[in-house]
Amino acid sequence: MAGGGGSESPAVTVSLHVLETLAASPAPNDLSRFSLFIRGLLDFADRLSVAQADSLLGVLCRLASESRESGNSFDELFILVRKYLQMSDAGHKKMGVLGCCAVLRFSRGDPESAKNLFAFAGKATRNFPEIRLFFYERLTAGIEAGQIRGEVLEFVRDSTTNWFDAHYLEDFPIPAGSRLLQNVEALHPAGLMNLDGEVGSDSRGSW
Repeated sequence: MAGGGGSESPAVTVSLHVLETLAASPAPNDLSRFSLFIRGLLDFADRLSVAQADSLLGVLCRLASESRESGNSFDELFILVRKYLQMSDAGHKKMGVLGCCAVLRFSRGDPESAKNLFAFAGKATRNFPEIRLFFYERLTAGIEAGQIRGEVLEFVRDSTTNWFDAHYLEDFPIPAGSRLLQNVEALHPAGLMNLDGEVGSDSRGSW
C-alpha cells in the first residue's frame, strides 16, 4: 500500500478497506501479528486523506483492543497520539485528533486512560480554533454513529458541556430600573402597508 500512490489512488482506499474488514471480522485471523507493519504505514500519513488516516488509526486501535497484549499496544498508541497532538503543524495535530477519537471508539478495558487522552487533546487544541472545530466534528460523528459509548461517552458529554458553559455562557446582573425588568405590554407596528404596497390602516381594533 505504501507504494500505491497518494490519497487519490483507489488502491490506497481499497487496501485500507480490506484491513478494516479483516480487523472487524469475528473469525480468528492473524492480522494482529502484522500490527507493527501496519503501524509503519503511519510514516506515510501525510499522503493520506482524512478518511484514510481515520481508517488506518481505527484498524490499529481495534487490533490493540483485541490483542493479548492490548495494554502495551494501547500504551504505545497513546504515546503516538500525544506526540501528534503536541506538534505545532495542523497536519500532525489532525492526526492526533483522529487518533484520540479512534481510541475513544475502541477503548473498552481502560476508560480512565481514554478520558485522560481526551482531556489532553482538549488542551492541545485549545489555541488552534480550526483544529478544535475538527476535533468536535469528529467527536460528533463518532457519537452520532454510536461508536463512543458508556463511561467514556458520559465523560465526553460532561466535559464538553462544562467547557461550553465556561466559555460561552455567563450571567450578567440587571441594574435596578432596567427596561429588562419591565413587562412588555404590546408591540406596535412602525408602519402599516397593504400587500399591494398602499399605505394601510390600523385594524387592531377589529380583533
